[in-house]
Amino acid sequence: LRQYRPPLLARLGFWRGWAVAATAALTLALGLNLLQPGPAAPTFTPIAQLAAANPGVAGVQASISADGQTLSLRAERLVQASRGQSFELWLIPAEGGAPLSMAVLAQLDASLRVPDSLVGRVGKGAKLAVSVEPPGGSPTGVPTGPVILIGEVGAG
Repeated sequence: LRQYRPPLLARLGFWRGWAVAATAALTLALGLNLLQPGPAAPTFTPIAQLAAANPGVAGVQASISADGQTLSLRAERLVQASRGQSFELWLIPAEGGAPLSMAVLAQLDASLRVPDSLVGRVGKGAKLAVSVEPPGGSPTGVPTGPVILIGEVGAG
């Protein structure tokens, strides 16, 4: 009777056992992957309150990530740039000098990456300002429109 048994790879029991083992291994691997915690959300420290000269513009709180590479702007209420304009965020260095563009924004509630050249410069004594500019930002590299928000960095 043994001489009529099919070879191991031709037996249905072998493939059933292999399928059960593979399914168990895959389930275990997926389960372990799902149990691993994801990357921690960056923690932000409030660094400035940008106040408006015009009472019609919402104030904005600026916070920076622990690594200094991400800036979060949270407006008191949603404020979007009108058609034909944009907002531009500027850093006025603590040591003085010309304002440095950080980002062009469509609205005042945003999260942005701090340009590499400005990482570490968003610190105590510096100021953050927002101006109204043409679409795409200032054509000259300095504010050309009215500054609607400004605040001094108090930490960071």
